[in-house]
Amino acid sequence: MKFEKYFAGQLPNDAYHALWNMVKDDKPEVAYAETIRRRVKGELADLCVDNYYIAYDENGCYNRLWSGWGRHKDAIGNFGHFLTLPEARGKGLGDHVLKVWASDILTRGDVPLALFCTAEPEIIDRFYRKYGFREIDPTKHGGYLYRPLGNSPETFTEFCAKYYQPSKTLIHKRGSLEYRHELDCLLRFAMSMIGKGDDFFMGEYEFVEEYLIFCPDRVGMLFAEDGHCVGWSLDGNIVVHPLYKDSEIINCIY
Repeated sequence: MKFEKYFAGQLPNDAYHALWNMVKDDKPEVAYAETIRRRVKGELADLCVDNYYIAYDENGCYNRLWSGWGRHKDAIGNFGHFLTLPEARGKGLGDHVLKVWASDILTRGDVPLALFCTAEPEIIDRFYRKYGFREIDPTKHGGYLYRPLGNSPETFTEFCAKYYQPSKTLIHKRGSLEYRHELDCLLRFAMSMIGKGDDFFMGEYEFVEEYLIFCPDRVGMLFAEDGHCVGWSLDGNIVVHPLYKDSEIINCIY
């Protein structure tokens, strides 16, 4: 069994081909599956850093793990797509792939501010907690997880207080998958923590990512003066972090 990292956009190798054969037919009508395929093929490499950690042999890929973030200052990272095929479970592949990931992410210099993901309690207890992930709400077990990196605060509440700073104006720009994690992870989690989770959702899809994949022309994003992405729009309807409810919006979406 080989354990390797595949960086999306590099020249295809054995690890790439094993991973591609695993994901190419995975739920083709679902947005996250389509996003995985685009990331694996390197179609988003100019916008995003996408790293895959996989266990494979000559017969195919048995375990995969992904972490990624946008190519911009103060990026927010996402972590997930962690999957072991049923026939390969119970052999320690997941633990080994997580160790490969940890040895990489904790020693490189281009990491995001933090990684975010969701997980069930049994997955947190078995895998994630020992690698520094913790619930955004310490009173609840399971659900939204936060993993600080670099000099980021230890708690999610402190992280939000540092990330969301007052801004007199917001710039409204066309949406991009480069900033997907700022919205589907950080903003979604932050709104949930302050009891405004329902305010985040608009339209027929659950995730901003789904609109960016299936109807990108309908989506915009709002940026504070420090460059942080703090809100999004759908067909002109806006969701923004409450700190910016009185900020002037400058529309340059096109």
